[in-house]
Amino acid sequence: MSQIQLIRRLNPLVRGWANYHRHIVATRTFEKVAMVLFDSLWRWAKRRHPNKSAAWIMSRYWHRLDGRGVFAVRLDTATKEKPVWLRLFEPGKVKIWRHIKIRAAANPLDPKWRDYFEDRAFFKWFGIHRSEAAEKKSN
Repeated sequence: MSQIQLIRRLNPLVRGWANYHRHIVATRTFEKVAMVLFDSLWRWAKRRHPNKSAAWIMSRYWHRLDGRGVFAVRLDTATKEKPVWLRLFEPGKVKIWRHIKIRAAANPLDPKWRDYFEDRAFFKWFGIHRSEAAEKKSN
């Protein structure tokens, strides 16, 4: 299996797992998964190139992108001026997204709670409260 095929198979799995678990306290777990991925990929690379040195394997599969060593491959469609990289998805970059509980007395069918549910929907879409958006718009 080539490196491109490996990355294309792993990315949906890692991204899906991370998105599924992003609603819980998972920062340390994401770091652990990143370590396990690195260890697994390292063993894969060592098994693939048993007679090569560790430095050679690192330079072949892990590249300095954005100041970090990333498991990636440069695609053939890249030009010398602008290289295009296919990277392995990093679970540690997934933002933890907390659910905000709905008030116990809130009823979406009751008209007096309409503003409350509109505020929740606005926050869900834009990430800020309506009052904050109004303040920014007026400034």
